[in-house]
Amino acid sequence: MVNPSERMDYFRNQGLEVERGFDEPGTVYDRHYHERTVLYTVSGDLVLTLCNTEPPTVVDLKPGVEFVIDSKVEHSAVVDNDGWGYVAAWDPEEAKVYEGTH
Repeated sequence: MVNPSERMDYFRNQGLEVERGFDEPGTVYDRHYHERTVLYTVSGDLVLTLCNTEPPTVVDLKPGVEFVIDSKVEHSAVVDNDGWGYVAAWDPEEAKVYEGTH
């Protein structure tokens, strides 16, 4: 498994904005979209639903999994019972286009 600090440094070296966080168990993200975002799971589990496919695609983000959500892909998510520790990275310039969509 990749060290979260190393992953953050890797993303920063690509010029990306980086955030490390933890969401409590049961946190729900309603359907939304935004800029291309890279998610790296540090701990716990996030069940992500990509709504732009028929049927919607469900992805289980467990520790060590890196997943890219492309721009404008509508998605929702639910944090599992142990919470979800993550590193997220995105292009700060692209993010300006999507302000208010999160």
